[in-house]
Amino acid sequence: MNSSSLARSSLYQLTKIRFLEFWREPEAVFWTLFFPILLATGLGVAFRNRAPDVIKIAIVENGTLSQSIANAVSNNIGLSGIVCDEQSAERDLATGKVALVGFSLGGGESLYYGSQWPDQVAGIVVWYPANAFIKNMPGFADRLQVPLVVFAGGKDNYRNGCCTAANDEALQSASKAAGKSFDLTVYPDANHDFVKGGANYNEKDYDDAFQRTADALKSYLAVP
Repeated sequence: MNSSSLARSSLYQLTKIRFLEFWREPEAVFWTLFFPILLATGLGVAFRNRAPDVIKIAIVENGTLSQSIANAVSNNIGLSGIVCDEQSAERDLATGKVALVGFSLGGGESLYYGSQWPDQVAGIVVWYPANAFIKNMPGFADRLQVPLVVFAGGKDNYRNGCCTAANDEALQSASKAAGKSFDLTVYPDANHDFVKGGANYNEKDYDDAFQRTADALKSYLAVP
């Protein structure tokens, strides 16, 4: 079809008229052509890619081990370890929701106290926690109000059994029966204080527990 015959086509003439009518309406041109471009540009700017949020982990100062733990925490993507005094940690706990990480006696204190503060504590991670003080496992499990992640050493008999894996397993069973969130990992070859820098450092078990700790903290604090 040549240009002259195309110009005489009724379909061509109708299409041309419709286009000219559309083009003479500035509002229609704006909403149809320019607004989608502006909207896409605005959304692209508002939701552009950002670096992932970093979880700040406060380690209460307790000798050289505290800085060692802080350095290990900071080596994990998405986490930043900061050594602070006890007063600063308590202030941050009072002003915002946090996750608790405790070791040995500190783990026992986190179990006893932190598990009762659901408005302030998002979750608890404890390594070989003191647990001999728990005499009534079902009763203690009933009072748990925050999710728990626990790591225990299968060979742990520190201070005549203050922190045994057997007690952690009994508490896990009671917690599950009560419908509580209680995730227990027992390392058969680990002893008490198997953390890096500890008296019974176990590299393989420490690395696994540390990664599980990082995953739990990200889950508790809703960091992707």
